[in-house]
Amino acid sequence: MSWTFVEIEIPAITLFNKRGDPSSELTHALRQVTDWRSWLRDNKHYADRRLRQQVCEGGDDETHILPHRFVVLAGRRSELTKEAQRRRAEMCSPAEATQIWSYDRLLNPINTIGGIGPAELGYGPDFYLDQNS
Repeated sequence: MSWTFVEIEIPAITLFNKRGDPSSELTHALRQVTDWRSWLRDNKHYADRRLRQQVCEGGDDETHILPHRFVVLAGRRSELTKEAQRRRAEMCSPAEATQIWSYDRLLNPINTIGGIGPAELGYGPDFYLDQNS
């Protein structure tokens, strides 16, 4: 079992400034995720027990809590230049533990949180750049 933690920002934030660097709003959201990740690491036993209690009555089940996924939900796809889309995709590579999703992703029925993703439907990696975030 794994959990997805979502840091929700407003749709109107700018993800990258004119120089192509993460905006102060995006930097703040990513810092919030870092703080959550640190808290979960520092309080692993407590967090695992509490999260397990959410799905297993009594919390004594042998359910293993897998690494958590973190998502920053912010901005709109239409506001991203091709360069900003590329930068976001680099920041969301599989090696990174945090994904950055636009609100447009919530509007796409095949990419709802916890739903079937594009890989399962046979879409290639370019799908993420154009349709997913």
